[in-house]
Amino acid sequence: MGVSNTNLGLRPGVCTSSTRPASPYDGQVIYETDTDFMLVYNGTAWVAPGNVSQGTVAYAQVVADQTGIFAATDLTGMSVTWIAVASRRYRITVTGEVASSVADGVYVVSLTDTSNVQVKRATGPCTTLNSQTLTLVYCVTGLSGSITRKCRLTKTSGTGTLTFGNASATNPSFILVEDIGV
Repeated sequence: MGVSNTNLGLRPGVCTSSTRPASPYDGQVIYETDTDFMLVYNGTAWVAPGNVSQGTVAYAQVVADQTGIFAATDLTGMSVTWIAVASRRYRITVTGEVASSVADGVYVVSLTDTSNVQVKRATGPCTTLNSQTLTLVYCVTGLSGSITRKCRLTKTSGTGTLTFGNASATNPSFILVEDIGV
């Protein structure tokens, strides 16, 4: 690392998330080409510099409906995994539409971990007249390591079945994880 031209400034080490330096020093700066993150080694871990958000860290979308849902069901394609840093804050956004074959009862969309432990949920009435647009937003800190979050849909009362989606290539349902800083 060094200055090769006064117009260029300092050049960080360039690597990937799997080829970071094995013995970093305090204050070492790297740029990961696979994640587009710039990170600084703080003596213990690689962290984003200061209060800079890193933006999108995980995203999954679906462009087709999932039908016939009554019992707790994992929503196909609505799962994400990312590497979380304990000092960072993450915002998880889920959006989609829910419709019912019969206008009665209540649905629950849950954001869960891989063991189906619920971390956030949204509820709404089941209706056949039109889809209920759902947006679930959850902010969390203190996560570290490989984290997976997925969406589940359940009809908690009433008859009939649910459909999740009403999605298309131009209007997908999605789950998005953003690093929003410290």
